[in-house]
Amino acid sequence: MEDALASSLGRLASLASALGSNPSDGQLEQLSSACSAALTNAQGQPPGPAQQRQLWEAAAGLWNSSIDLGSAGNESGGGAEAGGGTGRRRVAATLLQAACDLCTPLAPDALLPPNQLHLAGEAWARLGELEAAEAVLSRGSEAAAALAPVAFERRGRGPRHQEAASLLFSLLLERLRAALRLSQQMLSGELISRAAEFVGDARLPPGEALALRLALIGLLREEGQRLAQAGSAAAAAPLLSAAYDALSGVELEGEEGEEGGLAAEVQAIGGQVLTLLAWCSAEAGEAERALSCLQALQQVAGTAAAAHFSSSYLSLRCLLQLGRTGEAEAQLLNLVSHEEATPEACLAGLTAALAAPGGAALARAALPMVVERFAEEPGLVVELVRAALQAATAAAATTVDAADGAAGGDPTATAGTGGGEGPGGAGGGRVGAAAQPHAPAAAAAAAAEELVLELVADDRLLESVCEPASQGAGGGGGGTGGGTLPLRRRLIALLWNHAAQRLASGAGAAAAHAFFAAVLPLLERGGSRGSTQEGCGHSDGEEPQPAACHRSMALCCLGAGQHGRALESLAAADRLEPAAVPTAMLRLTVQLAAGRHDGAAAAVATLAACPGSDADVLRLACCQCMEAGAPRAARQALECLLELCAGDAGGASSAPPAQQCQLAPGLEATAFQNLIKLLLDAPAEEPPPEQAAAAGASPQHQPAARRRAFKVAAVFDRLSARVQAAGAGAFFALEQPGGPGRAQLEWLALEAWNAGQRAGSAGALQQAAVLLAVCGELHAALPAPGAVGLHRQKMAFLMAAACACEVHEAQLAQQLQQQQQQAEAGAGGGGGAADSAPAPGAANPGAASAPAHGGSASLSLSRSYLTAARGAAAGLDTQQAVAGVEAAAGAGEGQAGPGGDAKADVYLLLLDFKLCLLGGDVAGQLQALARARALPAFGAHHFGMAAALARGGSRSGGGGGSGRGLGTGPAPLPPSSPEVCRAAEAARLHRLTQDTPLDYAAAAAALRRLVELSPGDDERLELLGEAAGLLSAAPPGAYPPQELRWLVTTAWNRGAVHARFGRPAEAGQYQRWAASALRHSAELAGEYQARGCGLAGVGSHHVAVTPGNGGAMRGSDAAEEA
Repeated sequence: MEDALASSLGRLASLASALGSNPSDGQLEQLSSACSAALTNAQGQPPGPAQQRQLWEAAAGLWNSSIDLGSAGNESGGGAEAGGGTGRRRVAATLLQAACDLCTPLAPDALLPPNQLHLAGEAWARLGELEAAEAVLSRGSEAAAALAPVAFERRGRGPRHQEAASLLFSLLLERLRAALRLSQQMLSGELISRAAEFVGDARLPPGEALALRLALIGLLREEGQRLAQAGSAAAAAPLLSAAYDALSGVELEGEEGEEGGLAAEVQAIGGQVLTLLAWCSAEAGEAERALSCLQALQQVAGTAAAAHFSSSYLSLRCLLQLGRTGEAEAQLLNLVSHEEATPEACLAGLTAALAAPGGAALARAALPMVVERFAEEPGLVVELVRAALQAATAAAATTVDAADGAAGGDPTATAGTGGGEGPGGAGGGRVGAAAQPHAPAAAAAAAAEELVLELVADDRLLESVCEPASQGAGGGGGGTGGGTLPLRRRLIALLWNHAAQRLASGAGAAAAHAFFAAVLPLLERGGSRGSTQEGCGHSDGEEPQPAACHRSMALCCLGAGQHGRALESLAAADRLEPAAVPTAMLRLTVQLAAGRHDGAAAAVATLAACPGSDADVLRLACCQCMEAGAPRAARQALECLLELCAGDAGGASSAPPAQQCQLAPGLEATAFQNLIKLLLDAPAEEPPPEQAAAAGASPQHQPAARRRAFKVAAVFDRLSARVQAAGAGAFFALEQPGGPGRAQLEWLALEAWNAGQRAGSAGALQQAAVLLAVCGELHAALPAPGAVGLHRQKMAFLMAAACACEVHEAQLAQQLQQQQQQAEAGAGGGGGAADSAPAPGAANPGAASAPAHGGSASLSLSRSYLTAARGAAAGLDTQQAVAGVEAAAGAGEGQAGPGGDAKADVYLLLLDFKLCLLGGDVAGQLQALARARALPAFGAHHFGMAAALARGGSRSGGGGGSGRGLGTGPAPLPPSSPEVCRAAEAARLHRLTQDTPLDYAAAAAALRRLVELSPGDDERLELLGEAAGLLSAAPPGAYPPQELRWLVTTAWNRGAVHARFGRPAEAGQYQRWAASALRHSAELAGEYQARGCGLAGVGSHHVAVTPGNGGAMRGSDAAEEA
């Protein structure tokens, strides 16, 4: 055992000597392990004298090492705060701990172990290791318990007894301090009681007892003040009460010499303890206890302490808590009038008064004195403004909470207002119960705000706040030591933020306006434009500009419904900051709120002209106009947005270059869609009846429909141009997966079709053509269109071509009418042409007459639209062929051609034929007829329509129907060439002969027209042969008798002409055909049999042939025939 102990102690000594001045954590751990090993070896059995000596020597070595380490730190000049000082103290504490541990096995009555434990505990406490300190001090108290008889021994008392008493009490106080810092309340209470008993023990001499008592009071006061400053007033109050109780036990016999100085010290300590106790009680809400402490302070501290301004401040706080307003006002006046009262103390008193219910009146009573006294301390007033605004905000929050509570209460309670307007106002109505709880809070908020407005309206304050920094720094807690300019910015921030908060609350527009108006003079009195300031609600801490203040005032007026005043404020903002986007945007909001839609449209135009306006601004303006129910202003915003988009895309735009920006994909398409929707949904704007009648339409509907058609067509035309310029994929953002581009494209195409149909019904044919053509272009822009899309595209272009054709005919009719009027005026000797009425379907009913060549443009457009329709039909036919689907059958009209729609294909060919006819294209007409013969759905009545068009005849065309653009129009069509007419009639006859049952009447009529149009005998004889076949196949009576009579008479007379001129062969052919045809009509044969061999032409233009001359004609007759 001895060898093991000696070995462990030797190792411990070597480790201690090797520590140096800056040991590592590993060395300290090794030292602790060696100490533990030595203790283990020493505790196996009671150490003998030799072992005790070894332990004492080891402990003394560790002790001396700790002292040497502390001395080295002091000699280096680093001090406690220098680098490495904390580590050095930690090493010293570790050495002291090890020395104490080694002394544990020694005799318990030895003085060294408790002293070492005391020093080690103090060392750990200074390091903040409170748990370690409490553990060591607890061991020290146990070790020092044996010293109690020595400490309280009165006989032969000397330094040894005093040191023992001091060590015991020091251990007790240090342990109490550690327990308080660790918040060990039960242990702290026990230690305080033990310390009080210790100092009250009668065995101690009075001098020693007084010194120990004062040490206890000092510790309790120090820890109580620490807790109070940390915000734990409730925890500090018991400590201060214990300090006051300990102080009450002090008894001094005299007041002269040393005793007199001690009495003064005790009196000062008592004043401090009572003041702290009163403050903690006030903080804890125990106003009565605090007032008791202040009364006791007057008795203990005398007149000087009672007259200190802190006593007035604490009394003010307590009286305010108790609601004793009159006494509180007296204390506040005492505080601000005290000669030694600092600006901070006066500000604290006023702040406390403002925070109390009805405190604004108290503050107003003391305010003149404070302002007059601290006229050179503008910072005090600024901080007072801050306190008043905080009080107003708190009262306003109470009002809101009470209002919310009332709203969730009894639903049958009468709702009223505290104002003078409305049924619940001051005009005699009953104020509801829901308004009563928060009325005092609202009044308090208003009073605090009124106080602030009075303060900032003082010219002296404005001058002092806005003076240059060289004229004095701000004081009273409000100054920064850097001049008065920061105070100005701080005051602006306070007023501005409160105004913004009141405005955001939704119920303080009037108050917010007043505060913004108070900020305005401060802004106008100077300050750098971009100066930094805290809390003004602007980015980068910039000071708000006067223009922004005027805008804020306008916003307040808007919230109060004062639209006129709002516009005045905005006009002032415009003068200070012209063409500002926020001003223009707010003006639009005011106009919309006032219901002035014309003014809103003008505001939108102004907004678009601002340099800072962009697509997002205009889009927001459009949404705002739509929500306000102002479609005209919304259309204006969309028009400006589209103009901006055109400028950004490289088109012509009047927008400033600063406005051009990168647009979001599909934004322009969305703008067009919304603009068209607005135009379509807008109610019709009816003109005066006389203007509508002058336009040649119904006063109730037609003029308004035409005007809408003009507007819609113009927008669709712009849309088409932009799509062509940008490309459909980029314009509609079709490449975005899941985007709305395709839906927008289809919607626009559908609306263009519907608008075109309505325009055509209203007679606006040119606009109808534009709309239908745009519809076709939009369908053509669809990526990978299906059969339905191609069919719609074909029909749109086809109808557009028909409308353009009608426009061309209307223009021709107008030119013809003008020429007739000019001719009549020239024949009558008139000096000028008469006014001409516009033709139906003209581009603009009110415009001037079109030029003579104006129809060619419409005709060219019609042909281009028809070409596009033919292309769509070909694409549809190709798609169906690839899909392996046969063309759909026409509805009772045979098989369809390219495009899969029989009626549409027939219509296309008829329109193609008419356009060639209008253009004088004979070859084109013949090609159209050839394509029609190849189309099974193109029936006999359709060829009849083509023949009628070629003859320039009526619309019916031999019983066939007509569609848009297929009639003769307002002006007669020029007759086509005989070749075209013959081709049309021949095709008609061919179709008729293929029909079952055969329409003999129609076939006979077609045959008669062909005979009339035949240029020579060969063609006539061929036709007569075809007629013979029809007659042979016809049932009895099926062939019209009159037509048969016409054929027989025509053939006989033609033969008679040839006979007169000596052409017997030709005459014989005709007359033999006539004779053979008589067998098909018994009635007709009997009639001619009764006449003999001769035939008289009934209704013909030829000379009759008599039976006596054998059919020969005289020369004079031949001359007449020629």
